[in-house]
Amino acid sequence: TSFQESGGSMVFRNRQARVARDGAVEWNDFIGNAGFLSLRATTALAGEGASVIHQVGYAGAGNTVADIDARIIHRAPRTDSSMRMRLTASGQARVVCQGTVAIDPGARGSSGFQDIRGMTFDAAEIDPIPHLEIGTAEVKCGHAVTVSPFDEESLFYLSSRGINEADARKALLQSFYAPLFQKNAGSAAAQEGARFIKRAIQSLE
Repeated sequence: TSFQESGGSMVFRNRQARVARDGAVEWNDFIGNAGFLSLRATTALAGEGASVIHQVGYAGAGNTVADIDARIIHRAPRTDSSMRMRLTASGQARVVCQGTVAIDPGARGSSGFQDIRGMTFDAAEIDPIPHLEIGTAEVKCGHAVTVSPFDEESLFYLSSRGINEADARKALLQSFYAPLFQKNAGSAAAQEGARFIKRAIQSLE
């Protein structure tokens, strides 16, 4: 698990893992306010029963640029993967996010899922590019990808119920990022995630 508040600097991060039989790896990347971000991650599930969880939280503001490329390759039978990303961008920020789940012909009985969500403010752009490469029919694999502007209607609703605008905006952003931490409440990952959310909210104020 890593949290990085880069203060507008350039961030290059490259992760690679090969997971053996019944092994498990979990990656949590929380990055905010990078002037330029390049994140590359490749996980090969090489042994039967191997699994990976890869979660990315990103907040870009101003003129920041992010290039995210996450890949999970199922090479062995009965392997499991989960890729979850929550991305926000404001100002003139630009995010390009590629997520690939590949299941080799010999990886029967495997399962993989991508869940990529983006929220934009102002003139910012988030471009998700999901890929599923399925080499056998005996698998469960899917993705859910959405990008939408910040929900002003929900903000108005909460404000109409007596919640001030700053608190309402904070609540909506916390709800947006919450799926990254629901299974790890109280863990080091959740603590780092709380720091990340705080910084993300501050960058949008």
